[in-house]
This record gives sequence, structure tokens and C-alpha cells, in this order.
Amino acid sequence: MNDMVKNLFLWLIIALVLVSVFSNFNPHQNAVDRVSYSQFLKDIKQGTVQSVTVEDDKLIHGVSKNNRNFLTYIPLPDYALLDQLVKYDVDVSGKKVC
Repeated sequence: MNDMVKNLFLWLIIALVLVSVFSNFNPHQNAVDRVSYSQFLKDIKQGTVQSVTVEDDKLIHGVSKNNRNFLTYIPLPDYALLDQLVKYDVDVSGKKVC
């Protein structure tokens, strides 16, 4: 019984070491900043927004030109938003969430 406990303990240590090694090699996602919709509109006009993905007409995931990820919510329908994004050369895509 003593040898079985030693083997189990050894395999547990090996598994923990492998998990920690592999977790260091996984790509880490960049942090996502939450910005107000007002700040998002200012960022568009300043030309700092690179791309956005609009989900269900409410949620906007975006990337700034300095590769900062951000998230904002559209509080009310904004029919001029698409024109502003196109005007300031922002790459726009949409995503329907089921």
C-alpha cells in the first residue's frame, strides 16, 4: 500500500508540473477595456478606432489602432453610427448572437 501512495503522489506532482508548463504556452487574451459610448464616439472622430464588431445592435467589440481591445454598449439606436464608422475608415463587421 505504501508503494501505491508513493506512485500516486509522484504522478500527481508530474501532472501538476505538466499543467503549469502547458498553461504558460497558451496564448493569453488581451484585457478588454470598457468604455462609455460617448468616449467611443470621440475615439472614432479622433481616428483611433481600427475595427469594430457589432453584436445584436447593442454590443460593440472593438480594437483601437494601438491594439487595445475595448467593449461598449449602444444605449439607444444610433442610425448615424455606421456613417461615422465608414467616414473615419473603421473596419466594421456584424455578428448575430442566437
